[in-house]
Amino acid sequence: MKYILPLFLFFTVLGHAQNYGSFTKVTAVRVSNYNGFNLCNISAIAKQGPFIGAKLQAVQSDDEQLAYALIALKKEARQWEKKAIHCDEGVYNSAIPIMYIVQVNRYRDTIFATAGNRSVVDPAEQAEYIDATGKLQGLLDENLCFFFERNYAGEFTTHQGDSIPATAVQLNGKSLYGQKRKGFEKNIEMFQTVRTDSVFADGLQVIKEYWINNYKLKFDAKGVHTINAYLMDYRFPKKIDLTVNGLQIGDTEEKLYALYPCSTEYKNWGANLNDLNNNYYYEVHFTDQKGYAIFYIRNSKINEIEIAFME
Repeated sequence: MKYILPLFLFFTVLGHAQNYGSFTKVTAVRVSNYNGFNLCNISAIAKQGPFIGAKLQAVQSDDEQLAYALIALKKEARQWEKKAIHCDEGVYNSAIPIMYIVQVNRYRDTIFATAGNRSVVDPAEQAEYIDATGKLQGLLDENLCFFFERNYAGEFTTHQGDSIPATAVQLNGKSLYGQKRKGFEKNIEMFQTVRTDSVFADGLQVIKEYWINNYKLKFDAKGVHTINAYLMDYRFPKKIDLTVNGLQIGDTEEKLYALYPCSTEYKNWGANLNDLNNNYYYEVHFTDQKGYAIFYIRNSKINEIEIAFME
């Protein structure tokens, strides 16, 4: 496959590389589920919340040739057959479901495309340029082709994550599920700090937070309601381990893969489009609809664990 890059663009990009160091990133983004919104342009969907999940899916490449070729193709597309795209008719579909965000050093551009990469789109003109010879699709490697062929909406409908017992959430080996505040201090551990906040929403609400080391707990009438465990660069005087089925703060992402192959099937869930390979999460449910645990990933480690107990 050949990549054609105009000389003026090549030297422009090369000049940036010499001044600022080499950096190339192509983020391919697609609409993964059309249900529940009637926005024609993928960029409008991204503005509602630019996060990977049920509406948008994305993959990232550092292929320098692909980046240059996409930039060149956007310019070349102006010579192709042009047709109108009407994005103001409120259709329950997306006429522009694909975009490529290209970064080469400090140069940044976005290429929009129709389904199947059949046309390059100029949203400002509400026009598509027909790619009659399939040049855009021809630039994609096997992984990118598979990414665009996947039926994410169908997969999400049938996908089932992993589940564990609520009793698998433990502090120093003792289950936290159903523990009330007084019983907690008597049977498990004394709290070190109690913080009280007043919230003025639907009347005055007083919320209490109970802290042990880097663990924050809240209670309701049934017992422990939520737990947040935070990764902190600090050695506490007393070591207290909060574990979820053996996992704890600071463990590697690979441990999650081994324990929860279904819940970790979709990578980068919750990541921002600008930081695709960092700051995302995986969710594991408790059996019998007793709640969930969310593992937040940063720098390939569990940076935070959020736990919620329900009936």
